[in-house]
Amino acid sequence: MRPETFSTLALSLQRFRLRALEPAPLPDFLGSTLRGAFGHALKAAVCVMPHRDCARCIVAERCTYPHLFETTAPQGLRLLRGQSQAPHPFVLSTPPSDATFAGGEEAAGLACALPRGDRQPLPGAGREALRACADFERTGRRRVAAGDFVAFDLLLLGRAVECLPYVVYAVDEMARRGLGVTRARFALEDVSALDERVGASQVYSHTTRRMAASDCEPKSLRDYVRARLEQLHDARTLRLRFLTPTRIRVEGDLQSGLTFGLLARNLLRRVSLLSAVHGRAPLALDFRALVERAEGVETRASTLRWQDWERYSNRQHTKMKLGGFVGEVEYDGEAIRDFLPLLAAGEILHVGAGTSFGLGSYEVL
Repeated sequence: MRPETFSTLALSLQRFRLRALEPAPLPDFLGSTLRGAFGHALKAAVCVMPHRDCARCIVAERCTYPHLFETTAPQGLRLLRGQSQAPHPFVLSTPPSDATFAGGEEAAGLACALPRGDRQPLPGAGREALRACADFERTGRRRVAAGDFVAFDLLLLGRAVECLPYVVYAVDEMARRGLGVTRARFALEDVSALDERVGASQVYSHTTRRMAASDCEPKSLRDYVRARLEQLHDARTLRLRFLTPTRIRVEGDLQSGLTFGLLARNLLRRVSLLSAVHGRAPLALDFRALVERAEGVETRASTLRWQDWERYSNRQHTKMKLGGFVGEVEYDGEAIRDFLPLLAAGEILHVGAGTSFGLGSYEVL
């Protein structure tokens, strides 16, 4: 498998920074909160129909909202035979806690940067930082002060890359409407394009409130894979760290462990579906041979553990438990070298269910 395998899927990756205008209690894992608020703001921004029903809208096929949030399966696609929905063309994720939440003086925003269960105030943290850390332990929420920043990343795929100006506008409106249970108001501070080689470059600022057309030009998944491979060692051992709950099913049952073969099957399915639905062409790979080769890789060690997580579904009007495994797993086998490009692609695309609000995030160590 080579990086050129992934040249058919266009994408762009942006980091959004929101500035709190008032105190806000926010969950430590913001993915679901942000996705729900973003979806409501985007529909309000682009929908022109009084009935607001995408199912009977005559412009639904060209509208930004259903393309991102109610993505329908293309007719005749064998990979989605019998299914009405297709993978969403975006991945909304939050960077590690120290980058997600940052205070005006940094200390309060970084007070609880460790994973849950290991929460300790950082050295030198002030009284507000200590209070924020204690508050998180008691409520599972982080208290953001006025002036603090909240950051998240948004990956757009295929035709969705062209929707970036609408996305920026919707995020700006989302911030104004408010986030969290108290609907605390925020302001969109800036948006930066994340490049795999040159780092971040600002494409939008609250001072100018303008975007140039060149800011929306897509890149290729191949480019990200190439750059990531330059950082990885070509070895027969591999260690992965799963950062957010990862939900992978086998015959309907959620898995608490992960063999390399199961990981390869799920990554191949995700990348092939995204390429077929949102890319220029399906992947040209011998999937059966690749899966057979992946089955020969052994699990050397695992500290994967189950982490329960709860979100509120506006559509179903109920709380939903969406637990998954987190932690590290180490593999050993000659075939690992063949799968490094696929693993690099999975870092940015995630794996399993719930990827559109940040689940299934992992990094190759």
